[in-house]
Amino acid sequence: MDLPMKVRLNTKKKRSRQHKRVLGHSIEERPIKVKQRQELGHWESDTVIGKKG
Repeated sequence: MDLPMKVRLNTKKKRSRQHKRVLGHSIEERPIKVKQRQELGHWESDTVIGKKG
């Protein structure tokens, strides 16, 4: 009895976006003056926008 040859399935490759849009600046790129925390007024916050606003 001959077994049929196993057919290799074409797996879909994940493609990354080549021209991904950058949203804002990274927090690691902040100035040294801000990292020292000597001045008042340099605040960081996470903004999350949901369905309800």
